[in-house]
Amino acid sequence: MDGIPDALAIITVADKTVADVPEDLDTILDSLDMAAMFQLEAHKGPLLVFANTVYYDGTYDQNFIGPLSGQQRNFKLSKEVRAIKYGVGYRVGSWKLGKSKDSSTMALYPWIGGFYFHDDYEVKVDHLGVILNGVDIMGTLNSTHR
Repeated sequence: MDGIPDALAIITVADKTVADVPEDLDTILDSLDMAAMFQLEAHKGPLLVFANTVYYDGTYDQNFIGPLSGQQRNFKLSKEVRAIKYGVGYRVGSWKLGKSKDSSTMALYPWIGGFYFHDDYEVKVDHLGVILNGVDIMGTLNSTHR
Protein backbone atom coordinates (compact mmCIF):
# COMPACT_ATOMS: atom_id res chain seq x y z
CA MET A 1 0.00 0.00 0.00
CA ASP A 2 1.48 3.36 -1.01
CA GLY A 3 1.89 6.11 1.54
CA ILE A 4 2.71 3.84 4.49
CA PRO A 5 6.45 3.82 5.30
CA ASP A 6 8.37 0.60 5.93
CA ALA A 7 10.35 0.39 9.17
CA LEU A 8 12.62 -2.60 8.73
CA ALA A 9 13.92 -4.71 11.62
CA ILE A 10 17.09 -6.53 10.61
CA ILE A 11 18.89 -9.05 12.84
CA THR A 12 22.55 -9.80 12.10
CA VAL A 13 24.88 -12.40 13.60
CA ALA A 14 28.62 -12.26 12.90
CA ASP A 15 28.01 -9.60 10.21
CA LYS A 16 25.50 -11.85 8.40
CA THR A 17 21.80 -10.94 8.12
CA VAL A 18 19.82 -13.87 9.52
CA ALA A 19 16.39 -12.29 9.82
CA ASP A 20 14.81 -9.40 7.99
CA VAL A 21 11.38 -8.33 9.29
CA PRO A 22 9.47 -6.34 6.67
CA GLU A 23 7.49 -4.13 9.04
CA ASP A 24 5.07 -3.09 6.31
CA LEU A 25 1.28 -3.00 6.52
CA ASP A 26 0.86 -6.70 5.58
CA THR A 27 3.31 -7.85 8.27
CA ILE A 28 1.76 -5.54 10.87
CA LEU A 29 -1.73 -6.91 10.19
CA ASP A 30 -0.56 -10.56 10.01
CA SER A 31 1.23 -10.17 13.37
CA LEU A 32 -1.70 -8.46 15.08
CA ASP A 33 -2.66 -9.88 18.49
CA MET A 34 -4.83 -6.96 19.63
CA ALA A 35 -5.62 -3.44 18.47
CA ALA A 36 -7.89 -0.62 19.60
CA MET A 37 -8.63 2.88 18.44
CA PHE A 38 -10.79 5.43 20.21
CA GLN A 39 -11.45 9.13 20.53
CA LEU A 40 -12.33 11.11 23.65
CA GLU A 41 -13.84 14.59 23.45
CA ALA A 42 -15.16 17.06 25.99
CA HIS A 43 -17.01 20.23 24.97
CA LYS A 44 -17.80 23.21 27.18
CA GLY A 45 -19.38 25.95 25.11
CA PRO A 46 -16.96 26.73 22.26
CA LEU A 47 -14.02 24.99 24.02
CA LEU A 48 -12.96 21.46 23.00
CA VAL A 49 -10.50 19.09 24.70
CA PHE A 50 -9.66 15.84 22.87
CA ALA A 51 -7.44 12.77 22.71
CA ASN A 52 -7.29 10.28 19.82
CA THR A 53 -5.60 7.00 20.73
CA VAL A 54 -4.34 4.03 18.71
CA TYR A 55 -3.10 0.87 20.49
CA TYR A 56 -1.33 -2.07 18.79
CA ASP A 57 -0.04 -5.32 20.27
CA GLY A 58 1.64 -7.77 17.90
CA THR A 59 4.03 -10.70 17.67
CA TYR A 60 6.12 -11.78 14.67
CA ASP A 61 8.32 -14.86 14.60
CA GLN A 62 10.57 -16.36 11.95
CA ASN A 63 12.92 -19.32 11.64
CA PHE A 64 16.48 -18.89 10.37
CA ILE A 65 19.62 -20.98 9.99
CA GLY A 66 22.26 -19.92 12.52
CA PRO A 67 25.45 -18.91 10.68
CA LEU A 68 27.69 -20.25 13.46
CA SER A 69 25.83 -23.47 14.25
CA GLY A 70 24.19 -24.29 10.91
CA GLN A 71 21.12 -25.24 12.98
CA GLN A 72 17.60 -23.90 12.61
CA ARG A 73 16.72 -21.29 15.21
CA ASN A 74 13.75 -19.03 15.85
CA PHE A 75 13.41 -15.39 16.75
CA LYS A 76 10.34 -13.55 17.98
CA LEU A 77 9.65 -9.81 17.81
CA SER A 78 6.92 -8.51 20.15
CA LYS A 79 5.64 -4.92 20.02
CA GLU A 80 3.19 -2.92 22.08
CA VAL A 81 2.57 0.54 20.61
CA ARG A 82 0.51 3.54 21.77
CA ALA A 83 0.04 6.65 19.64
CA ILE A 84 -1.93 9.55 21.13
CA LYS A 85 -2.87 12.85 19.47
CA TYR A 86 -4.15 15.33 22.06
CA GLY A 87 -5.05 18.98 22.25
CA VAL A 88 -7.45 21.80 22.91
CA GLY A 89 -9.52 23.67 20.32
CA TYR A 90 -11.92 26.58 20.11
CA ARG A 91 -15.01 26.77 17.89
CA VAL A 92 -14.76 29.87 15.69
CA GLY A 93 -17.75 29.20 13.46
CA SER A 94 -20.75 26.99 12.90
CA TRP A 95 -22.70 26.58 9.66
CA LYS A 96 -25.90 24.68 8.77
CA LEU A 97 -25.48 22.29 5.83
CA GLY A 98 -29.13 22.49 4.72
CA LYS A 99 -32.20 24.68 4.90
CA SER A 100 -34.34 22.51 7.20
CA LYS A 101 -34.13 22.89 10.97
CA ASP A 102 -32.93 19.24 11.27
CA SER A 103 -29.97 19.77 8.89
CA SER A 104 -26.50 18.82 10.02
CA THR A 105 -24.11 21.51 11.19
CA MET A 106 -20.45 21.96 10.35
CA ALA A 107 -18.10 23.64 12.86
CA LEU A 108 -14.53 24.91 12.60
CA TYR A 109 -12.23 24.12 15.58
CA PRO A 110 -8.64 25.36 15.18
CA TRP A 111 -6.60 23.49 17.77
CA ILE A 112 -3.21 23.26 19.39
CA GLY A 113 -1.78 20.10 20.89
CA GLY A 114 0.74 17.37 20.47
CA PHE A 115 1.49 13.78 19.52
CA TYR A 116 2.89 11.11 21.86
CA PHE A 117 4.34 7.82 20.59
CA HIS A 118 5.35 4.93 22.89
CA ASP A 119 6.74 1.63 21.54
CA ASP A 120 7.75 -1.24 23.84
CA TYR A 121 9.56 -3.97 21.93
CA GLU A 122 11.18 -7.28 22.75
CA VAL A 123 13.36 -9.48 20.55
CA LYS A 124 14.00 -13.09 21.58
CA VAL A 125 16.25 -15.63 19.86
CA ASP A 126 15.80 -19.18 21.17
CA HIS A 127 18.56 -21.14 22.92
CA LEU A 128 20.47 -23.81 21.03
CA GLY A 129 21.62 -26.42 23.50
CA VAL A 130 24.16 -25.39 26.11
CA ILE A 131 26.77 -23.95 23.73
CA LEU A 132 24.87 -21.10 22.05
CA ASN A 133 22.77 -18.94 24.34
CA GLY A 134 19.61 -17.23 23.30
CA VAL A 135 19.11 -13.50 23.14
CA ASP A 136 16.49 -11.46 24.96
CA ILE A 137 16.51 -7.72 24.26
CA MET A 138 13.84 -5.33 25.52
CA GLY A 139 13.55 -1.62 24.94
CA THR A 140 11.25 1.36 24.63
CA LEU A 141 11.04 4.14 22.08
CA ASN A 142 9.30 7.34 23.24
CA SER A 143 8.62 10.47 21.26
CA THR A 144 6.54 13.58 21.99
CA HIS A 145 5.91 16.33 19.44
CA ARG A 146 4.14 19.61 20.19
